[in-house]
Amino acid sequence: MILSRRTKRTRNATAAVQLAVCMPFLLTALLGLWEVGRMVQVQNLAANAAREGGRQAAAGINNNATICQNVVNDLVMNGLSNISYTSVSGSTTSGSNVVSVPSTTGLSPGQTITGTGIPTGTTIVSVNNGSNQITLSQNATATGSGVSMIGSNISVTLTNATNASRSNPQTANQLDQFNMTVTIPYSVIRWSVVAQITPTTAISVTATWYSMMDTPCSINTTIPSN
Repeated sequence: MILSRRTKRTRNATAAVQLAVCMPFLLTALLGLWEVGRMVQVQNLAANAAREGGRQAAAGINNNATICQNVVNDLVMNGLSNISYTSVSGSTTSGSNVVSVPSTTGLSPGQTITGTGIPTGTTIVSVNNGSNQITLSQNATATGSGVSMIGSNISVTLTNATNASRSNPQTANQLDQFNMTVTIPYSVIRWSVVAQITPTTAISVTATWYSMMDTPCSINTTIPSN
């Protein structure tokens, strides 16, 4: 009786083929986790900064511009170094998209620009460092000099939900509701240069505080007579 012995076939590079099949799914999952982790981190930082800004507004010690700048400083101090937020005074001309500024330091194309006579959603198209002028994506709607403007790649706003005319916390009434909103585009804080996997385009948080300004009271200093 003759017994035949089977020889075991070798399967070279099987692991490599399996890795090649699984790698796209693994990379997608890892990049997705990376994106979500970064978003959660930035959302926590933005929430803390907005909460601090709301607390300052409730105290009524600083004005609107100072509080917004403090919120930005808090974000930068906690690692969001790509954030830009520059306050500048400029001269606008109604119907023109060219604005003259004392200095273009901190201003760059793509930043959102806000201010009196500047339409909502206007961005900086170009910056001329030689002539200290910036070109906007929309024409100004008013003529003015010394107009306070802010060029930034994020949005930091403080609003009085009780009465919009009392937007300055220093002149607010007691228990006025202040909403501190911070919006950061994901493109500003993203770590990876590959195509984004998640649909989120911006991280936005709002902190609500109520003014703790003292209520004025009048004291009669006249001593009553018997």
